[in-house]
Amino acid sequence: MNKAVTDKAAINFAVAFYDALGAGETYDFAFELGRFQLIGLKEKETPVLLRKFSHSIKGFSGESNSNYTFVEQVVLEEPEGQVGLDSPFYVERPPIEADCYETIVKPGRLIRIKAPRQMGKSSLMSRILRYGINQGHQAITLYFQEANQEIFRDLDKFLQWFCTSITSELDFEDKLEAYWKGGTTGKNKCTKYFERYLLHQLSQSLILGLDDVDLIFQYPEVAHDFFGMLRAWQSRRITRKY
Repeated sequence: MNKAVTDKAAINFAVAFYDALGAGETYDFAFELGRFQLIGLKEKETPVLLRKFSHSIKGFSGESNSNYTFVEQVVLEEPEGQVGLDSPFYVERPPIEADCYETIVKPGRLIRIKAPRQMGKSSLMSRILRYGINQGHQAITLYFQEANQEIFRDLDKFLQWFCTSITSELDFEDKLEAYWKGGTTGKNKCTKYFERYLLHQLSQSLILGLDDVDLIFQYPEVAHDFFGMLRAWQSRRITRKY
């Protein structure tokens, strides 16, 4: 510690640090995991990781006559938000990953990831999508934070944003207007747009990742209808072959 540390911070750091070492992680990983526990206590910079190594210095005679010990401070990646697919700071939680990988490649499946903030939901989702891609499927991610607030207040507007956003991610021509005619409900129009246009154009199965989907919970009526539609899709097991 580079300065006095509070009892709570010391305990939080030590528990995470030694838990990681006990699980077989590296010192660097254990140190960074310990620091991560101190963010809320505003003491993340108090712990410092030092590494000692020895080096022989040759004198003018060409013989090694001096041994010096150096101490260097180790600068590590500071994980914030979603961690990269190859980041050493992603912590697997068996058997969650294996269960998700097994499920995602089956048609018509729905995976719901629930956890508090900063627990790695987006990082897990990105790994599930990568696994699906490696298995020959097409995968895209829709970020709900990119939608304007007013979109969440109206079901039709939200479903249109949902459809056009996915169309854009797939690099397809936007044909939403042709499917949004008639007196049927927005959920029915959205379903037909997926079944008869988007999925019909694909040569691979589609895996759709929805990030920050909890933002819609602030609008109960829209959330109820949207999630009801997803549950109906799951029940019908929508595929390209219909």
